[in-house]
Amino acid sequence: MAVLGTTTGIHINHPQTIVDINVPELKLRDLFAQPEGAATTELVLRDVTAESPPGVLFDVYIAKKDAPNVRKVAGTISWFGAFRHHGSTGPYKKTLRFDVTDQLRELGGTANTSGLTVTIEATQGRVATRPSVAPGMQADAANAFRPQAELQIGAIELRQATASPVP
Repeated sequence: MAVLGTTTGIHINHPQTIVDINVPELKLRDLFAQPEGAATTELVLRDVTAESPPGVLFDVYIAKKDAPNVRKVAGTISWFGAFRHHGSTGPYKKTLRFDVTDQLRELGGTANTSGLTVTIEATQGRVATRPSVAPGMQADAANAFRPQAELQIGAIELRQATASPVP
């Protein structure tokens, strides 16, 4: 897989963290317009660590750098069972890979943008059935977030692999 863009040393000190990843404009435009089956593009969260449970899950979104409010869900960081290993010491560490091929295609267009915005947002894992309750749910997740968990992400990378030839 080729690394198309990366950002390193991300500290999650707040219920919402926004990070930009620079990707060459022409390459990003190709990702927005790639035909189905041409290649797979992944958002990789490398070396995600926490000293203790952060109290919430985190939804991960991607958006165009110049339109961060039009975002697509990439995946969720879950801590289920991470801190219950008998006899383990030190921070919990993992790497997550989210296939964002379809999300990039949905963002699409020919916008002159040189990157993506990745938003990492606290959630309690529930989905609002009515838009009027969503702000309250976000506030509950923000209040449940434990910054003392020392959550960090070593790097966020956008990677692409070419599709395997069909026999």
